[in-house]
Amino acid sequence: MKVDRAGYLQALSDADFPAVDEIVLDIGRESEAALRAELDELARRAGREKLRLALPVVLRTPEGDAVRRTVGRLRAEGWRKWEVSNLAGFALLAGGGLDLTTDWSLYCTNRLAVSQLFDMGVGRVTLSPEDGRENLAALLREFGGRAAVVVYQDTPLLISETCAFRGAEPACRGGGECGSPETILAGKHGATFLAVRDQCRTVLLHDEPFSLAQHVRELTGAGAERLRVDFVWRHYTAERVRQIWGAFRAGTAPAGRDANFARGLQ
Repeated sequence: MKVDRAGYLQALSDADFPAVDEIVLDIGRESEAALRAELDELARRAGREKLRLALPVVLRTPEGDAVRRTVGRLRAEGWRKWEVSNLAGFALLAGGGLDLTTDWSLYCTNRLAVSQLFDMGVGRVTLSPEDGRENLAALLREFGGRAAVVVYQDTPLLISETCAFRGAEPACRGGGECGSPETILAGKHGATFLAVRDQCRTVLLHDEPFSLAQHVRELTGAGAERLRVDFVWRHYTAERVRQIWGAFRAGTAPAGRDANFARGLQ
């Protein structure tokens, strides 16, 4: 399970955590003080050995400088399990002695790319939600034990460095202080999208999350050993996270938007 807000896990009971193989927490959402409090609570409830810290997919100045300082202090305190989301993350985590994985945003849709990541010291990769059935199956045959497959996610369609609504809101105060954190947009051909405001950036999501719930048995048959559900970007309630996670665990999650899976790699 990957989350960008530790509060999403509040509705899970202490009895639920043993069934979670690993919790990946994006450390770029909150202040270092808030992050540390959440890590202490998660470590108490789930066990520190289950926690992996993820670098944000976008690191800009000035928030990037704050994240770098936080990473340095956490590494000094013994946090060894990290997820890298872009190539710059390897430099940020240089020095060895770490348990590294990569998120799907690092290219890994062919065996040479995956092998290169392993050569760079990565222990496990996350395969792309943009990939198709045949290519995923080929990668799983070779790397199934060292690859995670995302089966639920709000995949960003774009990340804008500037707020898409600033011109419409002349009273904008900056600093991420705005009204509703999410705005529904209607596309020309009937599709509906969700514009999420994120620290004066805009992240565009499809209104319906990506989901391979109807293909889980096929994926495990193809060699997938690790399936991941992501609660990142979209604003969830803790109860909704518990419901979705529980449905996937029980095999009762409804069929969802499977992007390129059924059509092959586009």
